[in-house]
Amino acid sequence: ITLNLSILNNSSTTLNETACNSYFFNGQSITNSGIYYDTLTNAAGCDSLITLNLSILNNSSTTLNETACNNFFFNGQSITSSGIYYDTLTNAAGCDSLITLNLTILNNSSTTLNETACNNFFFNGQSISSSGIYFDTLTNAAGCDSLITLNLSIQPLDNSVTQTGAQLQANETGATYQWFECPAYTLLAGQTNALFVATSNGDYAVQISKNNCIDTSSCIPVTNVQLANLNNFDSPYFYPNPTTGKLLCSFPIDVIEVYTPYGQQVKSFYHTNAITLVGLAPGTYYLRLEYKTHRYYQKLIKE
Repeated sequence: ITLNLSILNNSSTTLNETACNSYFFNGQSITNSGIYYDTLTNAAGCDSLITLNLSILNNSSTTLNETACNNFFFNGQSITSSGIYYDTLTNAAGCDSLITLNLTILNNSSTTLNETACNNFFFNGQSISSSGIYFDTLTNAAGCDSLITLNLSIQPLDNSVTQTGAQLQANETGATYQWFECPAYTLLAGQTNALFVATSNGDYAVQISKNNCIDTSSCIPVTNVQLANLNNFDSPYFYPNPTTGKLLCSFPIDVIEVYTPYGQQVKSFYHTNAITLVGLAPGTYYLRLEYKTHRYYQKLIKE
């Protein structure tokens, strides 16, 4: 007996594998790490033992709750609307990392202020004394920027006074006026015109109110008040004084203005030497006379 014998050997293979979530082996999907076996047929027709050392790694997920002003940069884009957004990255294990973004977009706000002030206005930590457009950025109720635009008009009062003898004229027009006697700033009842004619020597000031602004002039001295000047031949005078209404002047006068003791003008005449107080209540009145370049004052009593 002659035996020609060929001995063939089984074979074995070890696989070291890492997979995300699952691995297909031996006809099944494996989701857990471990050592798994399978027997196949090798090229020699013998058994081929397969040993699988399997590491299963898992995907991960993260939820982000974000609040942003105006926009938020995510997944390569700038997002300007609130909503739910997704992105898939790679985690430390090399598997998928699902990012879920719950996004709330809040907005900036803007406010425009139109303000008028006397002399100055306090804004943005500073006192502003010039008209113009100014800006400040605050934080609104949402925590975002609040842009404040200020359209500011500064309207300073002119508190200067022009003096002509006993006549004081406030230079600010279209305002409300109140005259005082200094230094105690004693209110002069009824003296509420821009023009004030002093009836006695002293210091006087005017309080001016306009556009919700109030300012007071400096105290202005009035001296050498002459309400009657009958001893000077060159000075005009009216007669009779006291009078029942009609008066004549010693010569024609360019301008004649009649004032109450409170500085209120009640009559005016031009280029005449005859005037009348008819229609005025009995009492004391003051005449302001202009003749050429001269001004005169005279006190009258109407009966």
